[in-house]
Amino acid sequence: MSIHLDEPITAGGNSFVHFFNGRLLTGEDLGREQSANERARRQLGMSVGTGVVAGLEVTPTVGAQPNAPSVTVEAGLAVAPDGQVLELTARTDVSLVEQPSAPGAMPQVVFSDCTPPQPVTYTTGAGIYLLSIRAAQTTDGRAPTSGLDNTDAGCNTAYSVEGVQFGLLRLSLPVVAVSSDALLRNRVAHLMLGTADPARAAFDANPWGSVPLAYGMLDDLRAGCLGDDEVPLALLHWTGTAGLIYVDRWAVRRRVTRLDEAPRWPLLTADRVLAEGEASFLQFQDQVDDLRAATSGASPPSALAASDVFSFLPPVGILPISGTGSPLGFDRDTFFGAQSSGDVALLDAAHLPSLVRESYAHEAISVDGAERVQLYAVWGNVNAVAAGSVTQLALVFAKQTLRLRGSARYGSSYWGAARTAQVVD
Repeated sequence: MSIHLDEPITAGGNSFVHFFNGRLLTGEDLGREQSANERARRQLGMSVGTGVVAGLEVTPTVGAQPNAPSVTVEAGLAVAPDGQVLELTARTDVSLVEQPSAPGAMPQVVFSDCTPPQPVTYTTGAGIYLLSIRAAQTTDGRAPTSGLDNTDAGCNTAYSVEGVQFGLLRLSLPVVAVSSDALLRNRVAHLMLGTADPARAAFDANPWGSVPLAYGMLDDLRAGCLGDDEVPLALLHWTGTAGLIYVDRWAVRRRVTRLDEAPRWPLLTADRVLAEGEASFLQFQDQVDDLRAATSGASPPSALAASDVFSFLPPVGILPISGTGSPLGFDRDTFFGAQSSGDVALLDAAHLPSLVRESYAHEAISVDGAERVQLYAVWGNVNAVAAGSVTQLALVFAKQTLRLRGSARYGSSYWGAARTAQVVD
């Protein structure tokens, strides 16, 4: 197509009804006007981005039985890839099963199976499900009619009501991801994030090669199983014998992420990279909280090494540790082993937010003993524990590619904390 300057281009444009006095309006005219307004709203939604705006946190429902899993979803707002705004107006308990009609039968989990298309060996039955929210519509009431003898007719619905509904996908996963129950949660989360996706590694090796527009299992699901009207909210691990084992929100939940305005360099400029970095950090912190709760009895978290439960760590994380005045938490040396820095630097609390945000653009840490991580104690936290006002020490770890934030302090040598070198050793 060739045009001149100032020549309107209307092909594919939004068409609104032109109103004027004396025009005869039909139902088709008003329907066309509604469609045009809906399309305009969706265009606005797509310009904002896609993901969760606020709320929609998913947690196990208190009191739910193992054979009848249920989750609680908080009120909130999301934007689907097709621009549809999805609003849940009140906290809702979502049952994941259909109650049987036959006496004595077991409840059945309601789900759809999803098998990603890659030529890799996959396994089903691992009990990993993806919960999503999508648009729904119902009708309400009957409207009086003219010209139909005032009798009921199929077209005389009074109102169309927009709402939402939830969907559940059972995932087929690579065999390596399900080979360890302890590592399952972390491995599946980083499959979704695309942490070790070959497309990312290929771009690192050759930025002028193929452009990694899609990477990670979440993209694979979007290509075949998740519709453009759906927003993922959480991964659920449920089995018929153990019940709902965990809810992992940030494995698939993302904040609203704007479209990539520079698609030639998606791993360098896309808002998606920062959203995934944020999700990686939050997913780790949620899992740490769950580990603390689960190991508060016979097996304290101090006995856990990172390699016991993680294949990847985020570029920055915050770990509760045990020590003087802090009886509970992970053991620093046991958790990090040979990957820890030779000392623990002091970090001013004011520097922690910038360190966390900068980490969103960095790669995850592989838990294989090859990559050293810098460890920090937070100055304000150290003083508060020493004074007895709090009883939990916090340890911050950071990838070695991040700029050192250590602050030397006169007269202080907590864990050798006066170090100011710019490399991890």
